[in-house]
Amino acid sequence: MELAVLLAALLGLLIVKALLFQPRNPSSPPCIRSWIPWFGAAFQFGKAPLEFIEQARKKHGPVFTIFALGKRFTFVTEEEGTETFFKSEDLNFEQAVQQAVKNAVSVPAEAFYQNHGNLYSMMKGKMSPSNLHMFSGTLCKELHEHMAHLATEGTGDLNDLVRHVMYPAVVNTLFGKGICPTGPGEIKEFEEHFHKYDEDFEYASQMPECFLRNWSKSKKWLLKLFEKVVLDAERTNPSETASKTLLQHLLDNLQGKHLAANYGLLMLWAAQANAVPVAFWTLAFILSNPAIYKKVMEDLASVFGKAGKDNLEVSEEDLKKIPFIKWCTLEAIRLRSPGAITKKVINPVRIKNFTIPAGDMLMLSPYWLHRNPKYFPDPEMFKPDRWKEANLEKNAFLDSFVAFGGGKHQCPGRWFAIMEIQLFVVLFLYKYEFVLLDVVPKESPLHLVGTQQPMAPLQLSCKLSLHFPSGFPDFQAAKYLKSLKLECNIARNIAKENLSDNSYCMQVFLTIPSGMRGDSYFFGMRGLGHYGCIPEDGGQFLLYSINGDNGLKRCFAEEDFHEIIDFNDLPNSLFACNVHQSVFEDEDSKEESEEGILSPVKSNDGTCREPEFGFSFSEGEEFWQLEAMSFARKDTGLGFLLDGTLRPHHSEPEELGTLGSEDEFAIRLQGS
Repeated sequence: MELAVLLAALLGLLIVKALLFQPRNPSSPPCIRSWIPWFGAAFQFGKAPLEFIEQARKKHGPVFTIFALGKRFTFVTEEEGTETFFKSEDLNFEQAVQQAVKNAVSVPAEAFYQNHGNLYSMMKGKMSPSNLHMFSGTLCKELHEHMAHLATEGTGDLNDLVRHVMYPAVVNTLFGKGICPTGPGEIKEFEEHFHKYDEDFEYASQMPECFLRNWSKSKKWLLKLFEKVVLDAERTNPSETASKTLLQHLLDNLQGKHLAANYGLLMLWAAQANAVPVAFWTLAFILSNPAIYKKVMEDLASVFGKAGKDNLEVSEEDLKKIPFIKWCTLEAIRLRSPGAITKKVINPVRIKNFTIPAGDMLMLSPYWLHRNPKYFPDPEMFKPDRWKEANLEKNAFLDSFVAFGGGKHQCPGRWFAIMEIQLFVVLFLYKYEFVLLDVVPKESPLHLVGTQQPMAPLQLSCKLSLHFPSGFPDFQAAKYLKSLKLECNIARNIAKENLSDNSYCMQVFLTIPSGMRGDSYFFGMRGLGHYGCIPEDGGQFLLYSINGDNGLKRCFAEEDFHEIIDFNDLPNSLFACNVHQSVFEDEDSKEESEEGILSPVKSNDGTCREPEFGFSFSEGEEFWQLEAMSFARKDTGLGFLLDGTLRPHHSEPEELGTLGSEDEFAIRLQGS
């Protein structure tokens, strides 16, 4: 027995010696391995694979092999190897990724090979440059809608901010609105599972999921969700091709309907995994370079006017007028490209003086190729101007730019991805003013698959841009009161003497809660006469300026206000228009005007009408009203949610509900 154990140990040592010290075939690339069978150099390689690749290149030259997890990964890092990688018929992309797809979304090999070519061609055609107009309008509206859920100002992590807006907007565009959970109340659980799934996707694609229990749990949750998503998409699948979503096109072309949920999850991952971090890096690089940030804002102003115009519609033609944004996007992609892309060697190939045997995984690193000064001078610098040399009008990138692959297997959604990031960056920078609170973090060296993730959060402060164009007579700037959001507390203190015919002055104080900080806020209204009556002469226009200490700063008479021709003189103006305001109260409070509650509005002929809660303004002969739409209780005091809609005066007002007689309530304004 002891002799058998001794012989087994001796045999093991001989095998290890043979593996470690066998003479290298001169025609084979240098091979990096370890004494541990099967695992090979996996432990060293896995610690920081991006750094490991560059260290190996410096030590072993432009072609080398890493043995890990029972596989041989041969890297090529120079021009000759790149050309072979994309053009050789002895390499196969499908065989390289099939096992990864099986592990990631449970698609069997036979089904993968049966569907891949057809689905790739379909995706490539539907997302080609000539078809982007089918997505851009919907995506623009979706981005506006989900940006509207953000606060008017605050601080946070840029990566979280990007993810919270881009995920629902892109998903609703590609999958159809209401098909996936994208609402504010249902998105949290989904984001948690998708984040875990994406975070460990690379590891899970290379090993059995039993080693990654949390990842496996999230994968199963997502697949179950997509069973319902697919049913809803099939139920609403229209007959007209032009009306179909990208998911519905996928379902129409898929062979093996029982795998629809699996392919739906794969499509979701492909749509989200890279676009979100690229959008993050693009914004981070722009905001951290003052000259570039200034150039971007000047370009936006030249096409769209000064920042602050809401519900801005951005078309493909508009994006063509601001090529610098596209250059910034592509430069961010260059700097944060995938660590490796792969093909399988099916017949031996010759690269430089080496023969790469069949069965090897041939690897190319866009990340390090894009850092070669031979191809990209000052490779570590964010220099959008380098893209002047690319013929982007003909959809040609710079030479040696391989972030989307090359040859016949480039990313089929690359043009949509570039467009969605451009659109997001334009709207985000146009709607908000940003200040970085941290330095831009380094990229993580832990992943080879997909765009590099940041190693740390990037905190920033942001504030909604609410600048009105200058020179608008008759308060036409009020037209821009759309999607305005203001969170504040209003303490109402209306005394009888404040409603005299002499002063036409209604006293209103705004207090800014602790969540809002900084600059002054302006609030305008028309004064009222006795008991809330609108005087025959229209009354006096008041403009209140409330600073960060909640103090009343200024009050303008209407004639003074008419003299303001540049609305940019009013920082963070909420609106600048001719308005009146009255409150809607319940039956019990109508007779309490002497105690500070405003009575129903009376016209000059003595008749009364029920007061509306809202704001209205006149523009020429038109009369508009911003009406309350819905209410919700807050934690402190009587609260309600005011969703405003600009509508003509002659339309029938909505039922507004009652506020009660409390003096303090919270208000949130949002125009549509």
